[in-house]
Amino acid sequence: RTMAKEMVKRMTKRLEKSFDISPAESKCLTDQIPLYGGDISNYAAFFDKWKTEFSNHHHLDTDIAQHLIESYGSRLPDVLEYIESSSDGKERILPGLHYIWGELDYALEHEMTVALDDFLIRRTHLFSLDRKQALDVHEEIASRLAKKLSWSEEEKKAQIERYKSKIEITRWYLRSS
Repeated sequence: RTMAKEMVKRMTKRLEKSFDISPAESKCLTDQIPLYGGDISNYAAFFDKWKTEFSNHHHLDTDIAQHLIESYGSRLPDVLEYIESSSDGKERILPGLHYIWGELDYALEHEMTVALDDFLIRRTHLFSLDRKQALDVHEEIASRLAKKLSWSEEEKKAQIERYKSKIEITRWYLRSS
């Protein structure tokens, strides 16, 4: 937020200087607007409520419940709809990590996920948290994305190749040893 505030301030000065354009509101208001899913007045109470809810009604492992609470905040009811409506929505995408299949459908519908690398790198961090960088599951995720996004077989292959090329970039040091 601080960086955004500074950038808006700089751009405002530039616009005023170059084009004689001034903002309607001179004070930056971004620090008063909650981030997506962050409109929570008492986080401790919110966390306790949802931890109990997950334990009593949704039967999710504690690490998964904590991840969902911390990642989605007040958007949890929306995420739960996707988790509950899918036959494998509560299943882990990879053993040992807290990401579940229901998050993929939510990411497609609410977070504008349209690429394999977007889901694996930014939405879930499987790329960086999994020792194998999600190579054991990337094709399954690509297949699910292809089905939901109506990709052709060529697009699916291109998405997989793009993801693999990003993995290669992170492994360059292995070649030089």
